[in-house]
Amino acid sequence: MDYFNPFTLIVFSTGLVFIIGGRWMSVRPPAKINHLVGYRTGRSMVGQEEWDFAQLVSAARMERIGWIECMIGAFWLVVPGVGPIVESLIATMGVIASCVLLIVHTENELKNRFG
Repeated sequence: MDYFNPFTLIVFSTGLVFIIGGRWMSVRPPAKINHLVGYRTGRSMVGQEEWDFAQLVSAARMERIGWIECMIGAFWLVVPGVGPIVESLIATMGVIASCVLLIVHTENELKNRFG
């Protein structure tokens, strides 16, 4: 078992960051619309109600994605290695896909709720 394979390191550590970030945003969401902290898109910054809703939805989804990434990263420890370059590429594509899913889900929720 190789504990230092690139896939596990990338995916598991990204999962931890998502869990911590999602939990933090759930407990202490940014109160006011700003350009520095929080889930910031054109749709989420239309008004305060949209902003508050987007912070809660994205935080919950971020935490859920983080747990899934941690489980996948841990599972990869028992998968036979396919080489560090391939593992790095697969992990990077997975992390990008997770970010895209987070944005798509949150934007769809905003669109469904506020039109």
